[in-house]
Amino acid sequence: MYRQILVPLDGSNISLRGLDHALALAKDQAARVRILNVVDDLVLVNAMAEPAAVAFDNVLDSMRTEGRKVLERAMARAKAAGVNAEAVQVASRGRAVSEVIVSGARRSR
Repeated sequence: MYRQILVPLDGSNISLRGLDHALALAKDQAARVRILNVVDDLVLVNAMAEPAAVAFDNVLDSMRTEGRKVLERAMARAKAAGVNAEAVQVASRGRAVSEVIVSGARRSR
């Protein structure tokens, strides 16, 4: 029996399909869902190496804003499904997104 299910979400169609499956499983198991959005600052590291005039803070703010929108829509889906859920956004802080997700799963035990 599952007590808690971690769902990494980036807003892509495939991640939303994963969310829907997790919500169905959570409803069946009376489990809680933790929806995780990771703001990947490593994406910007390569862009910063280029002479492009990209405002680092503006791009990060935009990524955070879009991530919050994804989380809000996910929470609406969870509510509609009757599933107890929480939404969390974290920054990668130079780590790979996969590392952040695994770390979040370990802390959620």
